[in-house]
Amino acid sequence: MKRQKWNWRKHLTPAEAAFMRECDAEAKKIAEAQSRWSAKYQLERIKIVNRALERAIHAGGEA
Repeated sequence: MKRQKWNWRKHLTPAEAAFMRECDAEAKKIAEAQSRWSAKYQLERIKIVNRALERAIHAGGEA
């Protein structure tokens, strides 16, 4: 049996709707900031971790 989809947002009170809009706006800002962080730092972090792993392997050190 397929679940029915409900448009729950149309049943929010005005205060709840305002809160949800604020939450959604903040979530969007966080997602955009995370995207900018990834674009700026993620590739270099991966390279650094990989270099450190290679050094650890060649040094025969601890995992």
